[in-house]
Amino acid sequence: MDSTSSWAIKGRVTLASQALRGYLDRLCLENFDVAKYTNALRKFDYAHVPTIGYAISGGGTASAYTGTGGLRAFDERIPGANEQRVGGLLQVITYMSGLSGGAWPTVGLATYDFLNADDVLNYWQPELNRENATVDSEYAATTESMIGDMAAKFEAGFNITAADFFGRLWGYGFVAPPQAGLNQTWSGIARMPAFQNFTMPMPIVEFCQLIEGNDEYYGLEVPYPNKTFVSTFASRSNFTNSLS
Repeated sequence: MDSTSSWAIKGRVTLASQALRGYLDRLCLENFDVAKYTNALRKFDYAHVPTIGYAISGGGTASAYTGTGGLRAFDERIPGANEQRVGGLLQVITYMSGLSGGAWPTVGLATYDFLNADDVLNYWQPELNRENATVDSEYAATTESMIGDMAAKFEAGFNITAADFFGRLWGYGFVAPPQAGLNQTWSGIARMPAFQNFTMPMPIVEFCQLIEGNDEYYGLEVPYPNKTFVSTFASRSNFTNSLS
């Protein structure tokens, strides 16, 4: 059993089973004994707790905010979600994944230590026009400042492309400060308190594999259709990659 499986089985599913009971209670199901069901899960050491994932598709900003809306709708920390009887599903899921624009809320909520969507949106400040920022702040940076970050990367011996610029730009919208996560790492999420105490679903980001001969535009390679996807997720002990 690898460290990721241990994380899911020994930690997250225990909390998920508790959240599952709260969610099922809200549904007011007839002819279903919620207490008996959840007690049976505990009796078998939570081995039969359903494993649920939440996946957000690609699609740029539209996908990012649509996916965030779904997370908000399922969050028991949002009163309206409980009133509609769907609150708690977010607390039940084990894995949260995203591709392209869908990865923004996946990464964003994780780097903000899994705050609820309303609080995270206050930090994201989606109303800001970051493409035309005239001053540097906690939530935006000028083009000159972002290019300066790229220059430092280049001088350190790394290649840079247009993706670096967009990463800096969108980072100010979705990644926890300071400087849009300039000194944060993906594997560092495993040190977040919400990850360590299992209250955060395991965040997974999907990438499409690049191979020799991909079309290239302005330094960005475009993967061929139907190529292998790579899942990346933070382990409690290391940074793990897996092909799917």
